[in-house]
Amino acid sequence: DGSGVLGHRRPDGQIEYLESAVDVVPSHLLASPDAVWFVSETHLGRVSVDDNSMAVWPVPGAEQLTGIALAPDGSFWLTDGPADIVHHVTLVEQ
Repeated sequence: DGSGVLGHRRPDGQIEYLESAVDVVPSHLLASPDAVWFVSETHLGRVSVDDNSMAVWPVPGAEQLTGIALAPDGSFWLTDGPADIVHHVTLVEQ
C-alpha cells in the first residue's frame, strides 16, 4: 500500500525505495548539505545523502505540517496549517 515507503531517483536513473517505521507522505522538501529534510503530516523526516538512510521524528502537538525552514543554528521552523501555529524543533543526537 506504500505506507512508510519513500522513493527517489538515483543518478543512474533507477528508483530506490527507502522504508520507514511510520507512514510517510512527504509534502515539503528542504535540502541541506548532508540531507534532504521533509515534513509528513505530523512528522519531521530526514534522508541522508551519504547512505540514503531515512529517519522520522514525531512533532508533538502537530496536526498537519505544511512547511519547513532551516534556522541558522540548525533547528527547524515548521508551519502547521490546521493548528494555526509554528513549531520550533531542535533535534538532539543521542
